[in-house]
Amino acid sequence: MADVVDRYGEAAVREAVQFILAGDVSFRTAAADLDMRSIDGVRIGTTARWILGELNATTDSPV
Repeated sequence: MADVVDRYGEAAVREAVQFILAGDVSFRTAAADLDMRSIDGVRIGTTARWILGELNATTDSPV
């Protein structure tokens, strides 16, 4: 992910994450809307969904 952030900048990656998670936009569509390579959209989306799943699992588990 560091290379994707280096390539497009933190703001663009953040916007892609928002499109994917909040806007329910597909990974490739989010990338195309931001003039990114589709594989980078898949990387961003996969990472964002994985992290969100981990956060949800952490908050759902009993302490």
